[in-house]
Amino acid sequence: MLLDLLKLLASQIEKEVSLNEISQHVLIDVKTVKRYIDLLVKSYVIFPLTPFSKNLRSEISGKNKYYFYDTGVRNGIINNFNRLDSRNDVGALLENCIIAERLKKNKNT
Repeated sequence: MLLDLLKLLASQIEKEVSLNEISQHVLIDVKTVKRYIDLLVKSYVIFPLTPFSKNLRSEISGKNKYYFYDTGVRNGIINNFNRLDSRNDVGALLENCIIAERLKKNKNT
C-alpha cells in the first residue's frame, strides 16, 4: 500500500493531489493516507507545498502538491532513469528540483 501511494505521488509531483482520489485508487481509508503521508513527510522523503491564494478560505481548503527531497528516490520509485532528453516528465523534475533546493536553502539560512 505504501509503495502504491508513493508511486501515485511520484507520478503527480507537479499536480495538486486529492487525498480522497488517492484513497480510492489505492483502496485505503483517507485517514490512513493522511497518516502515511505524514510519515513520509516526517522521514524527509516528501514535503507538501500548500497553494497560495489571496482568499484565505480557498487557501486552507486547497489541495497540496507533494514533492520529493531527492528526485533520484522519485525516479527509483517509478523506475525511470532515462536521460532528460528522452523523458516526458522533464518539466515536473525541474519544478521538483527547484522547489526542493529553494526549501533546503531557506532551512539552512
